[in-house]
Amino acid sequence: MKKLLLSILALILVLSLVACSQQTAANNQDSTTTENTDENVVDQTTASPTPQPTIQIGTRKNPVPLGDSLIGSLQIAGSPLCNFEMSITSTTRGKEAWTIIEDANMFNDEPTDDHEYILVKVRVKNLQDLSGADDSLDINKYDFDLATSSDSISDNQPSIVLPSPELDFKLYEGSEDEGYIAFMVEKSDKNPKAVFVDNFWFLLQ
Repeated sequence: MKKLLLSILALILVLSLVACSQQTAANNQDSTTTENTDENVVDQTTASPTPQPTIQIGTRKNPVPLGDSLIGSLQIAGSPLCNFEMSITSTTRGKEAWTIIEDANMFNDEPTDDHEYILVKVRVKNLQDLSGADDSLDINKYDFDLATSSDSISDNQPSIVLPSPELDFKLYEGSEDEGYIAFMVEKSDKNPKAVFVDNFWFLLQ
């Protein structure tokens, strides 16, 4: 009788231990589920990066690369004139530029020791007349200024005879042409730029 009672007690103890073990496992599973749920919430609420604004090409902060084209609009005395397309198709600098400029006119001034010429070929097209009166786009070298690497602007054009064809055109709607302009730059200036009518910036390197 005592053996039977002890066996029954032992069975009850085993069942109790099994029940406790199952409860502990269930609690651990609930805890894992809660942690996974919290991670999902964090993932869902992660903020997306804010897109950066695009800087318009042809501005001081984003000059037109050499060889690329810019399309813009021009006004005259506050009235619309035309839409135009412009590109700097080539540049020549240093001794090679001076050779071409000297050949254009033997009386052209040689650059000083710390300066050199940069010869620039510009292509322009009058895309669309906006004047309503078929006005032409009159363009020449004096419409351009030189900007240094530090964006200091100078309108001091070298007094030289330019190689042919010089940039000096009257362009009506649909017409296009190209010609040379020139600047005198410091030899140490590695990133000069051309500025057209104070608004449109072009890289020269």
